[in-house]
Amino acid sequence: MDRLLRRAAAEVGADVLVNVDAADSSGQITRSAYQYTPDGVADTYVTQRLVPFGEYIPLRPVLGWIAGHTEAAEQDRIAGAGPAVFEVAGRRVGPLISYESTFPDLRRGLARRGVDVTITQGSLTTFHGSWAHAQQASLEALRAVESGRPAVLVEVDGTSAAFDARGARLAWFPPEYRGAFVVDVPLSVEETRYVRLGDWVPALAGGITLAAGAAAAARRMTGID
Repeated sequence: MDRLLRRAAAEVGADVLVNVDAADSSGQITRSAYQYTPDGVADTYVTQRLVPFGEYIPLRPVLGWIAGHTEAAEQDRIAGAGPAVFEVAGRRVGPLISYESTFPDLRRGLARRGVDVTITQGSLTTFHGSWAHAQQASLEALRAVESGRPAVLVEVDGTSAAFDARGARLAWFPPEYRGAFVVDVPLSVEETRYVRLGDWVPALAGGITLAAGAAAAARRMTGID
């Protein structure tokens, strides 16, 4: 397989990004993205956020029986240690895997590392053709606007899509589509307010709620209506 992927990279004249769900030499299973060049693996990213009851079972000694009645993983996947940035043809690419598209902080971290574009890979066979395919693809538009980076989603079984840094749709291929596609993605390194400040909206909302609660409690204690 390694030889075939190196050959593919050589034939297309570009790096090949491959999503892998397999055991490593130690026997541990990881969900990983491999950047292949004609010379072999140039870089690797291991997913940081695993799907509960999908890629691992929380408290497996207690809840492990669930695996026998559902599609939960029989063996827990191992989470990666941190983000990665792939250098591709002079550009910086931020790789993510499937479920991670729902977490804005991961996209913010990649933006702060100076990536030009984020690419999420996955396979949504457990969604069984439901509305959840389109929902996950639509999340990429939101993540693009938050991070100020174009977002590309490539699904083996699911909706593949691409959006520019303003959330405008560049490509949309539903789950029944089979084959390759090519899309021009305008790159961006815009520093949005979210990239600069992080989750300031929920923090501000929480602060206002606490302040209002404290004011109400103070009025009640002092007998002021």
